[in-house]
Amino acid sequence: MRTKLILISLIIIFGCVPPSVETPTADVDVYEDLADCEPCPLLLNFASSNYQNRDWRGAVNNYNQLLKCNCGKLDPENTFKYMAYSYQQLGLYDSAGYIFKQGLKYTPEDIDLLKMAGENSGRLENYDDQIYYFDK
Repeated sequence: MRTKLILISLIIIFGCVPPSVETPTADVDVYEDLADCEPCPLLLNFASSNYQNRDWRGAVNNYNQLLKCNCGKLDPENTFKYMAYSYQQLGLYDSAGYIFKQGLKYTPEDIDLLKMAGENSGRLENYDDQIYYFDK
């Protein structure tokens, strides 16, 4: 009887231990994506070419790739401005607003970016943000 009790206790103890599962971390995924990145100046050139050719969707896609590859600091004045403008041309004003906020983290004193962000906030009827951008 004592042996059965010990055996059942061991089964219960070892049965309650969850299996060890190794999950990939977010850092690993980021580094895998970076291996697929083109050189930053090349990505910027692709995005600028799409923008100049008025290929707004292509410009947005290339600017997104530029930011995913941590190349946003290469030319933040134009990157965020042109990306947000491309979103505006696609009618995606909420996405443009998000990009304006991200761009102002890099260049908080950029008058053109502030003006564009204010106009975009007006389109979204977000008048508090519009006043904030125009006052700054």
